[in-house]
Order: sequence, then C-alpha cells, then structure tokens
Amino acid sequence: MMGRVICLLLVGVLAIGAACLAVPVIVEQVLDSEPGFGLYLWFDDDFGWTHTLEDGVSPTWLFGAATLTIKANDVDSPREQDLIYADGGLLGALFGSTGTTTETTFTIADLASLVGDRAVSIFLDIDSTNGNWAVTILESVLRYRYMLPRAHVDIESLDAPVGAGGATGAPGGEVQIAILNSGAATYIGPCEVFAGLAYTTSWLPEAVTIFDTFDAGIVELVPGVPLTLTFPLAAVPPALLDLFHTRLADVWTGYEDDDPRDYVGFFVRFDGLPTVVDYLPLP
Repeated sequence: MMGRVICLLLVGVLAIGAACLAVPVIVEQVLDSEPGFGLYLWFDDDFGWTHTLEDGVSPTWLFGAATLTIKANDVDSPREQDLIYADGGLLGALFGSTGTTTETTFTIADLASLVGDRAVSIFLDIDSTNGNWAVTILESVLRYRYMLPRAHVDIESLDAPVGAGGATGAPGGEVQIAILNSGAATYIGPCEVFAGLAYTTSWLPEAVTIFDTFDAGIVELVPGVPLTLTFPLAAVPPALLDLFHTRLADVWTGYEDDDPRDYVGFFVRFDGLPTVVDYLPLP
C-alpha cells in the first residue's frame, strides 16, 4: 500500500490584523498496487482495500467532504453493477464501458466519522447481480483536507505602574501581563514584549514610539492555562515624553474639538502568531 501527499498548501497560520487564519492541507492518497489490483476478476472475486490517514493527522482535523476516485477497466455499466462500499456504507456503482479505462468519483460527506481508527475500508462487490461480468481495478485515490490545530493568544489582563506626570514605569516598577491561549494547540516558542508611547485618533493612524523591550525567551502556552509575564519597566526618558507630548500638541493645534488619546501600548509578539496588544491610558 502506498500513500503520498501530492498537494501541500502553506501549512501553519497567517496573521491578518488581529485575526489568525489557518490554511488547509490537501492530501491525495494514491493506491495502485493493492492485492487484487490489475487482475481481471469476476462476480465471485469480491475484495477490498484500505485507505489510511497520513502519519500525524488526527481525524478531528478533517473538514469538508472527501472524495474517492476508482480507476477501472472494462466496466459494462449499467448492465454490470460493480458496487463500492466505504466501511460498509454504499457509495455507488462504477461507471464505464467495454474494454475502456474510466474513473468514477464518489463523495464521502463525513470521512472523520469513518476513520476513528485512522483507516477507512473500501470493498468492491463485483457484478453484484451475478450477470457474468468481470472488471479490473487499477487505482484508488482518496482526497481529503485537514486544518492544523493552532494557538490563539490574547492578553487577559495588564498591570503596569504609572508614575507622576504621566511617566509610566517608575524606577523599580514591574509590568505583569497575563496571556491566555484560547486555541486548540500548545504554543512553544519565542515571546517578546514591546512597550511604547502611542496615540490614536478618529482620523489619524496609530503611531508608536518604542521605549522598552523585554525578551521572555521560550514560553509554553497550554490551551486554557494562563501565563503571566513579569518584567521590570524602565522609566520613560523625560526627553522622549516631552517629544511625544510636543508632537501631539503640534498635531492637534486648531483641532480642539477632537480628543487625542495618549497611551502606553504593550505589544506581545510570538513566532508565527499574530501580535497581541493592550494599552494603558496616560494620566
């Protein structure tokens, strides 16, 4: 029995804004040398074969309908009724004509329900009406799709010291960021935190000036188990604060009806996952 992945799309996750989009993997498993294949067989020569999931693929990852394509020679349909079953359920009859090679494709609506043991048994009832017909099976192809489970991380809470005059991160202060993986897979990989001055308006894009960073190293985020990152936050350099507020004042001269909002933004970045963000308003 031979199986191979012949079409593999980008595996993993793509970050689009704050969303996490997984890309499906398409598998096409080709069997062409199973016992009984290539032989000219009659109504009393019924036989079967087995398709299995690729190594490492869980039935719970499958989605959408699967297809089973049977290549056969000398199917004299409709007089010859060669019936195909999947785990005992009838899929239908092969299609063809005398002396020709044809392909018949069947839809398996819920493959996951059939492969709890990671395999689906295919059975061929040759010439089911015993009309003295024969057929040759050349190939069986199972096509299915699956999605890799993925992590999805959110900031659950953020606690940072705020000093007098809008200075965030008084000397000796610590920041605590609680993050939670609400996805289905464990994330193990790099984690970095960036703290910066930011402002947001109704018509200007957000601008951020990074003033402190923290490398949390390799973290493990188990689904449903919160993880708290704690790191010292240096005082915002006064010159940077002055520059920040001066810039805001320049931007908003003449726009007193609008309300510029200054923040300290915390950006937590993971390898291959979307960056998560939270803000603390400056006093």
